[in-house]
Amino acid sequence: MSKLKRKVAVVESVFLTVEDVADLFQVDRSTVYNWMYYAGLPSMRVGRRSRRFDRRQIEAWAKSREG
Repeated sequence: MSKLKRKVAVVESVFLTVEDVADLFQVDRSTVYNWMYYAGLPSMRVGRRSRRFDRRQIEAWAKSREG
């Protein structure tokens, strides 16, 4: 019998916490929350109180706001 070869998909998404995003942009955590609520920073709710951010989405968001 031949062995089955499995192809494993590499997941490119990296999910960040509020602290990670604050460190990435070198801002305070409160600034990240302000961006999320007032400037449309994309995030997703995890559980009742936590948020996560897809790194690709926030980089695209930041790039769209450059100008």
